[in-house]
Amino acid sequence: MYMKKNVIYKQDNLEVMKSMDDNSVDLIYSDVLYGTNSKDIVDYDDTLFSNPTEAINFYKPRFLEMKRILKDDGSLYIHCDWHLSHYLKVQLDVIFGFENFKNDIIRQATNAKNNSKNWGRIYDNILYYTKHKDNYTWNFIQEQKSDAELVKQYNKIDENGRRYTTIPIHAKGGSNGITGKDWEHPTRGLIKLTAGRHWATIPEKMLLLDEAGLLEWSKNGNPRKIQYADEYDSKYIQNIWDLKSIGSRKSYVNKNGLIYDTQKPYDLLKRIILQSSNEGDLIFDAFAGSGTTLEVAKDLNRDYIGCEITDKGIEIMKDKGLNII
Repeated sequence: MYMKKNVIYKQDNLEVMKSMDDNSVDLIYSDVLYGTNSKDIVDYDDTLFSNPTEAINFYKPRFLEMKRILKDDGSLYIHCDWHLSHYLKVQLDVIFGFENFKNDIIRQATNAKNNSKNWGRIYDNILYYTKHKDNYTWNFIQEQKSDAELVKQYNKIDENGRRYTTIPIHAKGGSNGITGKDWEHPTRGLIKLTAGRHWATIPEKMLLLDEAGLLEWSKNGNPRKIQYADEYDSKYIQNIWDLKSIGSRKSYVNKNGLIYDTQKPYDLLKRIILQSSNEGDLIFDAFAGSGTTLEVAKDLNRDYIGCEITDKGIEIMKDKGLNII
């Protein structure tokens, strides 16, 4: 393996990967060439492929190397768009195994567009695979709910000004045990259980909830459990991400005025790296571009190796304090 970590190699990524050891990388993220055949992208050559066959021939040996260097509990994220996503997925299914395909993440890449003779294309794809079907790093990260989400989901306010909602304290399905019987409340009397349902917990625990003020009773005497917004203000992340490219918004400009047009947002890479790796792990990006993957890996106490061949990308990464060799 290349003995140096925490560096970017100004070399073809295939040659770099061939020099790396088997099972040496914990997480691979690569924002690959999309095959747009467009000359409008000034930061790199996206006219490399004249047809999908050429793209597959280019990517197949690179995907094979990615599988080889990836650890058994490692993960792979390939960032692409509609031009090649379906072709690349078939190739990745063959190499990594269809059973190891975990998700197709849809990322909103731009704001709405006005297209005269087509639907506006505003998203791209992140194809997520693991080396092993069941044994892989997954950290169950959550993100903060927005104020609008909290107001919508928790539409009641108690006497102390806390926002809350209520949920049923019984669930579908009968039970032959104590949770399947009517509840004899010490002060409210017999609380009838709806046919075909069972209590979510035993009567003793429901009474404790009631004594703690965590049950809300309807006019008909039916209990519901109280959930406060400030105790449920986080959520698990789904597979549609509104994380737009930042180059187009010109929010990153280096000291010489360089803007990397397709630079991905810091929060996108932060989400992936936190979810699928741990501190001290090795992150690899075969198409480093402006270096966001490696910048985030460094900030989150991960090791990294990157590859990039464009002078513009190298200059921006140097400006970020990343080590180029």
